[in-house]
Amino acid sequence: MKSPLLLLLFCLLLSPSVHAQQTAIAVDYNANPQLLPGQSTNTFAFVYTGHIAFTQEPEFPVTVTIADFKRQPVFQTAVADEQPFILSADLPPGGYWITSAVAADKAALYWESQSLSFFINESGKITLHDISPTLTHTRKIVLLRPDPLTLSSVTEKRPQLTWQSLPGAVKYHVEWLAEDSENIASSRGNGETSSTKFKLTEDALPHNQYRWSVIALGKNGEELGHSPTATFVATSEKEDSPAEPEAKDPKKPAPQTPYLGVRPTQISGKPGIFVREVGANSPAAQAGIVPGDILIGLNRQPLINSSVSEFVNLLRSLPLQTPIPIEFLHNGRSQTVQVTLQPKN
Repeated sequence: MKSPLLLLLFCLLLSPSVHAQQTAIAVDYNANPQLLPGQSTNTFAFVYTGHIAFTQEPEFPVTVTIADFKRQPVFQTAVADEQPFILSADLPPGGYWITSAVAADKAALYWESQSLSFFINESGKITLHDISPTLTHTRKIVLLRPDPLTLSSVTEKRPQLTWQSLPGAVKYHVEWLAEDSENIASSRGNGETSSTKFKLTEDALPHNQYRWSVIALGKNGEELGHSPTATFVATSEKEDSPAEPEAKDPKKPAPQTPYLGVRPTQISGKPGIFVREVGANSPAAQAGIVPGDILIGLNRQPLINSSVSEFVNLLRSLPLQTPIPIEFLHNGRSQTVQVTLQPKN
């Protein structure tokens, strides 16, 4: 399938403060168009044409925002319906996100749209990262058990996870990741069910913390919604109370965990580590990694056949504050950049 085209509108400058009539120029996502100067010093004229979509019943109006990589808004506009809209802003060099958010009274129903990102260099050349003409809002799935609002202790050998049903969903994809007391990934799994209940397919590891989430899929395999990530602790049925924590040596500094800022997952039948989310202003974001990229190498260690657990363990073994090469696929093209891991807060 061919990539859809993004309509970028460029303004022709007549004077330092007046723009001429806008002309629409269609460009491919992989192109790096040269933006024209903006009206303010050291800015460039950026225009985005798009529309809003919902996976279920629309909930307008929404607020569309251009924000910098620190998630600070630099331009906002209200969109009242599904008709195409235009964002037009003079932006200084830097990285930016485009997002859409529903009104506060609808925030319990829909997530903020996926983040589209782009980068403008000092000469006004723009790099587009998975820019799409559609900002899509997916439904929020409500988790029920274990209690997602607290750090529950679960004594079941194979815990059962439950959630509220989502209209139109024909099956649910469940993911979980277990970490031990040192925050090292010890187990990872996933599975699918047509009901709103799922029992882990492996015995829970005592004293491990489990993070889990659910994705709802429609009849054509499309994502209708997903849940937030919830956490529980697996404990033994014989434990009446948690063990006393080991005394800490006040003179010994606490170990620092390297932080990259990606939410990794794997797609069945595809090699590498799929990047589902990227933290705002994280080392990964600063290196230009975006959701949808596929990590295939870290510190010259191949990730093609690695599991998420192996990737996490490798990541946690790397030094902090030191540039490390990371190789990834973006739109099918291999790129290698240097990333500096920061301590996890």
